[in-house]
Amino acid sequence: MRVLLFVLIIYLNSLAAYAKSPIVHYSPETVRLEGVIELQTFPGRYNYESIAAGDEPEKGYYLKLSQSVDVVVSTNDLPADVSQTESNVKIMQLTWVEPQTLDQKIKDAIKLKKRVRLTGDLFHSFNGHHHSRVLMSIKELEELK
Repeated sequence: MRVLLFVLIIYLNSLAAYAKSPIVHYSPETVRLEGVIELQTFPGRYNYESIAAGDEPEKGYYLKLSQSVDVVVSTNDLPADVSQTESNVKIMQLTWVEPQTLDQKIKDAIKLKKRVRLTGDLFHSFNGHHHSRVLMSIKELEELK
């Protein structure tokens, strides 16, 4: 009986190791992702390398995903120069257009360490101010219990 239990545990662990991340796509597809929002600081201008060496600190909001995702380019996505397939994405920098509706919700979610579900569009990083491989432009924020 112990041998059977041992074999079953090894089998289940091997399945988990080979489980694939959910696949999502860049804009124009809308995605829903869950996780926790964090405020993080990275080096900004002058050369985006070191705050200690004099670069300006750049603070931003990031979604630490509950489950990593693979972001795959499809034929409907933005041109290939701004959309690249990325595997095992665990964190995304956040942007939004409607600050008056989302700013306070984001600050409350961080303060209370709430899990959230974000709805929005994904795009690939393309400049020095982008500190994650994939970014999300938020349309909606829902706090989870």
